[in-house]
Amino acid sequence: MTNDTGPAVGQRVWAIPAILLASLAVVYLRGPDAFLHPNFWAEDGNVFFAEWQRMGLASLLHPYNGYLHLAPRLVAAFAGAFPLEHTVLVYLVASQLVALWCAVTIYLVMPARGLWPPLYLAPFLAIGGTEVLSSPTNLQWILAVGLIAVLLAPVQRAGMVRINAVAFVVLAGLSGPFSLFALAATVAVRMVLRRMPGPGQALLIVTVAGTAALQALAMSDTYGPGLGGVTAAKLYEAGVAVLRRSMGGSVQAIVVPAAVLAAVAMGRDRIWRAGLVLFALILTLSVALRFGAEPEVFPHGVAERYYYVQSAMWLLVLLSMLGDPDLRRLRLLSAAALVLMGVSLVDGKFVRHPRLPIDDWRMVVEQAGQAPTHYRYPPGWSVIVHPR
Repeated sequence: MTNDTGPAVGQRVWAIPAILLASLAVVYLRGPDAFLHPNFWAEDGNVFFAEWQRMGLASLLHPYNGYLHLAPRLVAAFAGAFPLEHTVLVYLVASQLVALWCAVTIYLVMPARGLWPPLYLAPFLAIGGTEVLSSPTNLQWILAVGLIAVLLAPVQRAGMVRINAVAFVVLAGLSGPFSLFALAATVAVRMVLRRMPGPGQALLIVTVAGTAALQALAMSDTYGPGLGGVTAAKLYEAGVAVLRRSMGGSVQAIVVPAAVLAAVAMGRDRIWRAGLVLFALILTLSVALRFGAEPEVFPHGVAERYYYVQSAMWLLVLLSMLGDPDLRRLRLLSAAALVLMGVSLVDGKFVRHPRLPIDDWRMVVEQAGQAPTHYRYPPGWSVIVHPR
């Protein structure tokens, strides 16, 4: 991406409230149940809440499932400062704040071309967003979208924007394994294009390299057990299935790649877009390696999070085409691809099925005041709530 950083950050602050409102509106529309019935989801309770109760500050850098999860653990720590009965509400608010921070960060590091095109909405409009939104457990997937966007963005002249970018990549890099993939994509693009990073970009790359090193130290054998059964044919089948789902279907898998290829071949921001595409392909390869031995899981609905980030990458690429002054003649192709991806969301993928409570949180908290009490929550998990 070029160094078209545009006006000073102070001249762009006016847009931040609009970005926050637009982002929060999309999040609400895609999962209103999270706001109507605040609750734990999956590891929110029996991992992050439970381990904060048991370990305290020591839990912040405690690996789970093979890597570090700093974002949800900070949410658990933050909730620990409030009365126990407010925990699930604090989880909801804190997860929204982190997601909104991601949107604002994407906006601040992008070339200053106003609120259009709305690249900052990509994390919330992506296919698969219904699974990852409004849950501390899945913040790593949202942060991954901002992480690669920041790493590939042009040098930021405003000091506060640089400080924000560094803070963001530290949190994103220590939340899930994506710092490894983002670092690989960034370095590969710069090596192929022989583009040396400036001091500001080098600082971000070094910072992410540090988080990637910590993740590598924490990583367990995530892929090893299933690799023996992965053949080239199964790897191809799984990879194609992930890409097709990330684009919305078979028709979209024809139009979207055509637009993406044009986007990385031409235009002022083609280097940035090339990095996004490479990141998406690296992620797809990692998912294919993990599930390649059982590609039949894809037709039956592999978890949406495994193709959510790739979908966000396609949205960022297509939206950036709309704002690239050198691609005016290709905007129709980009618009067509975006419309097709939007059509796929209309088919039951835009709003998620409600995650309704199983037990009443306040009642369980009252009972926990006398003795440890089991609390059941979606998707059928449970955690023991201890008295404080």
